[in-house]
Amino acid sequence: MRPVFTGLFLFFSFVFNDINAKEYHPIIEKIEIIGLYKTKNYVIKREILHPINVKLDSSIADLDKNRIFNLGLFDIVSWQILPLKNGNATLQYFMIESINRTPPLIFPSYDEERGWSLNGIIVMKNFQGKNRTLELFTSVGGQEKLQFLINDPWVFGNHVSLSALAEYNTYDHLFLNRLINIKKFTLRIGKWYGEKIKFRISPTITLKNFLNSTDTLNYKYFSPTVNLELDTRDIFWNPEKGVRIIQSIVPMLGENSFYVWNQSFSFYFPIIYNTTLAFNT
Repeated sequence: MRPVFTGLFLFFSFVFNDINAKEYHPIIEKIEIIGLYKTKNYVIKREILHPINVKLDSSIADLDKNRIFNLGLFDIVSWQILPLKNGNATLQYFMIESINRTPPLIFPSYDEERGWSLNGIIVMKNFQGKNRTLELFTSVGGQEKLQFLINDPWVFGNHVSLSALAEYNTYDHLFLNRLINIKKFTLRIGKWYGEKIKFRISPTITLKNFLNSTDTLNYKYFSPTVNLELDTRDIFWNPEKGVRIIQSIVPMLGENSFYVWNQSFSFYFPIIYNTTLAFNT
C-alpha cells in the first residue's frame, strides 16, 4: 500500500537537498530526470540548460527548476546532486506530476445579454504526455456555443508554439429582432527569443451574421493580431519577482475596418515574509 504522505516527505527531502547542493560544487558528469509517470522525458530534457562536464552552477539549476515548474504539469519540482565514486556527481531533477485530466463539468451560467445557459467542458492537459492541451466547451439555452481548442507550447524547433481555436456561437440579439450567428477560427503561432521575449501572431477569421425572417446582414473580418511580450517572472502562476509587458496590435479588416492597440503592464517586487507587491495595469 502506498504511504499517504509520500509527497510530503519527498518535498522536505527536495528542499533539504537543494540547500546542501548550493554549498557543494562538483563536476556534473550526467543529468537524470526522476518522477515522470505520464510526461515524456524529452518534454523535460529540452527545458534543462545546465551543461555536463562542468562544475555545478546552482543558479542555472534553479532556473531549470522554474522552467519545468512553469510547464504547469507538476505539483513539486526540485533538484539534488548525487556524489559519484570518482568525485564527480549526478544532477537529478525530481518532480511530482499533477492531475492532468479533470472530469467533465456541467454548470449553469447567466449573462445579461444572452440569459441562462447550461455549459459543459472537458479539459485534457498533457495529452499523450507531450504537454499538449485539448479543450471542448459547449453551451445550450440562451447561448448555443461549441468551441474546440488544441494547444502545443513547443510543437517544433526552438520554443515554437502552435494552437488552434474553432468556435460556433449563436444567440438572440438583446434589442433587435435578429439572431446573431458567429463562426470563428484562430490560429496562433508563437516563438520565444531567449528566455524573456515572446512573439506571437494570431490570424483570425470571423463570420458574423444577423438574421431574421426578412433578411440577413453578413460581416466578415480578418484579424492578424500581433503580440510582443517581455516576461521576466520567475514563476508564471505565482511570481515572486519579475516584469511582464504585453503589446498587442489587433487589426480588424473587413467591411468596417478598424485597429485596436492593447497594452498590459505587470510588475512584481519581493518584500518581507515571502510577500510580493504587484502592480498591474
